[in-house]
Amino acid sequence: ESINFDGKAITVASRFILSGDPDDIRLSILSHNGSVVRFDSGEDENSRLIGLTLTRGTGSPDLDDDLSGGGVHCLDSSPELSHLIIHECQAAYGGAIFLQRSSPRVTNVELFHNTAHSRYGAGIDCSRESSEPTFDRVLSYNNEGNADIALFDGAKITLNNCTLKSTQIAIIFYRQCKA
Repeated sequence: ESINFDGKAITVASRFILSGDPDDIRLSILSHNGSVVRFDSGEDENSRLIGLTLTRGTGSPDLDDDLSGGGVHCLDSSPELSHLIIHECQAAYGGAIFLQRSSPRVTNVELFHNTAHSRYGAGIDCSRESSEPTFDRVLSYNNEGNADIALFDGAKITLNNCTLKSTQIAIIFYRQCKA
């Protein structure tokens, strides 16, 4: 299963949105060979993904035709991502989440056992100067790659109450980036 929001202002959610029960997140699983969820048609905060587990994604082509964003692939989009578990996803860049010219709000997300094959950003890869995402209460651990979060080409992020438990580098900055 995969979801492409295709520019639509919709909410895709599990029963968690009604129950508030974390078990509904763990039991609502999406898995796909490619990016599990794609936002690449100018989606904004009215496109929301809430209360799901994303697993085994392998990425979609980014602007450079590299497979990126095994769990979530955002290109020129700024959706709301909340109460998610993303694990066992892999891609060249952004094993769990890839953001290119995108500024989503990411809240209450757990990232673990994700892999970036080509460079940093096993948990999150954020690139290009127009990327300014906000991360609130994100837990990232046991990801495979040289950093949990990678920032490239002028990307800027805001981290609030986040925990990065990396055995390597927590955050790496490349070419005029800011946190």
